[in-house]
Amino acid sequence: MRYLILSSALACLLLTTAAPAQTTKAALSSELASFLDVKKSAFEKVTRQPLVTELDVPDRSRRIALAGLIQLKGSGAKLLDQLASAQAGTLLGPAQQDGFFSKPTSASNLKSLALPEGDFEVLADCEPSACKFKLDHEGIVKAQSIDWKNPTGQTQFTDYFREFLAQYVERYQEKGAPALIVYDDKPKPFALNLGSEMIRKQMSLTQSQVPELFAYLGEYPKNRPEEVTDLFYWSLKDFGYRPTLSVDLIVVDRSPLASGIKSTVILQTIYADHYLAARYQIGMLLDGEKALGVPGEFLLLIDRVLFDDSLGGFKRRLLGSGMKDDLSDRLKSISEKTNP
Repeated sequence: MRYLILSSALACLLLTTAAPAQTTKAALSSELASFLDVKKSAFEKVTRQPLVTELDVPDRSRRIALAGLIQLKGSGAKLLDQLASAQAGTLLGPAQQDGFFSKPTSASNLKSLALPEGDFEVLADCEPSACKFKLDHEGIVKAQSIDWKNPTGQTQFTDYFREFLAQYVERYQEKGAPALIVYDDKPKPFALNLGSEMIRKQMSLTQSQVPELFAYLGEYPKNRPEEVTDLFYWSLKDFGYRPTLSVDLIVVDRSPLASGIKSTVILQTIYADHYLAARYQIGMLLDGEKALGVPGEFLLLIDRVLFDDSLGGFKRRLLGSGMKDDLSDRLKSISEKTNP
């Protein structure tokens, strides 16, 4: 049931500027309460601690959906400006390692990237259709060609991997979805484009209207809306099982989309070396008075993930708990960074 409520709630939240904003303050706060599965009175408590909830999904073994809300101690406008200008990824939360890609891209954009030792251990045993590190066929062949007993083996792969990611982002900037990777680490190759479409269709909200930003994500790099900035970001984060390197397209829209929504950030994962077959994250800066009936500025984060395989109970609980804790930590960190 909450899966249906989610679509209804986001339909109200993600109206494009071309559509008249008819949602009243009371209606929007009610939709948000239903979406987060809380009473509206819970919004007043978000001033102290983030509200994080796991949402219903059709298949828990392959998917997870999370949502979190927190009041910012100050304005999020500065953090949004820093993100849009690739000065800092503060609005994206803490990471073990991270950085932005330049235009044009360069392997030097990843010079600070140091893969965990465990990644090299699984790469040494990597084979097509059987690899614990997500690569395309060419990448797996490269891993097989390296003499991992040689002390230079790790350096050889790291140099290759940095160059691969830089060229991959550049191809995607030029060609869009057709350039997305086809992972060859499982018995059946998986096209990331298909995984992204699966999630994006769930987020289209209605058959009759697709929000402008999501339409742009589907058509990227064509038809970029006015007031929209896009950039590329890489990060290494640990959800509690194995540190995961992700590369994300970030779309920042600083124009109001509906009453109570001040600006929006969407992240589409275009590469991940573990677990993630596809991922979308949405951040919304909210006018608390208009959206929630509570004074102040709030941040709503929504995270939808399609895993690359069916996860058993233990691994699913571990990853789910890790991602939920990560979202809570992100919200608290972001709120602190807006301290006036």
